[in-house]
Amino acid sequence: MRLAVHTHYGEELVYSMTVGATDWGGPAELARRISAAWHPLCEWTRSWLEVIGGHGFEAVQRAYLDGLDGRVDANTAHLLTLD
Repeated sequence: MRLAVHTHYGEELVYSMTVGATDWGGPAELARRISAAWHPLCEWTRSWLEVIGGHGFEAVQRAYLDGLDGRVDANTAHLLTLD
């Protein structure tokens, strides 16, 4: 996006800055922080969230249609793949 703005406006662009970028100390630090936040969340949801796995087109279609028809409880999550 930034490149597109710079290319479009060229020398007419008076100022450009990045907002929201944070120095995480590299990929390893980012992975550590995500893991530190993720594990407590998993432990918290373990007591009330039912994860239903499935694979293939039929499983995805069934989960989608069940959701549309209101047949999925709020404490249910579908973890689906198309392979």
